[in-house]
Amino acid sequence: GASGAEGIQRVTVRLADPADESEAIYSVRLVFSEPEDVGEGARVFDVALQGNTVLTGFDIRAVAGGVRTTVTRTFAGVKAGVELRVDLTSSAGSKRGPILCGLECVAE
Repeated sequence: GASGAEGIQRVTVRLADPADESEAIYSVRLVFSEPEDVGEGARVFDVALQGNTVLTGFDIRAVAGGVRTTVTRTFAGVKAGVELRVDLTSSAGSKRGPILCGLECVAE
C-alpha cells in the first residue's frame, strides 16, 4: 500500500532560519503513488516548485502503469531561501485531488 496527503494544494518546508537571507540550490525529490483503483485520467494535476511549473498534466496512474506503484521525480537546481514551496493544482476535468506521498530536499 501507499500513504500520502490527498487533496493537498501546497506544502511549505522550512529550509533555513528566517534571519538567514541567503539562497541555496537544492535537488527536490517528489514521490507519488495512486492509492485508489482508478483509471487513467482520474487524478491529473500540475506541480510547481517555487512558483515554477515542473510537471504539467501529471497522471500518476498513467505514468506508473498501475495503482499503488511508486513514481519518483527529481528536480535539480531549485533555488530557495528560507522556505521551499510545492504547489499542486488539479487539472480541468480531474475527478480526484492531487496527492503527494513524499518529499526530499537536499542541498546541492
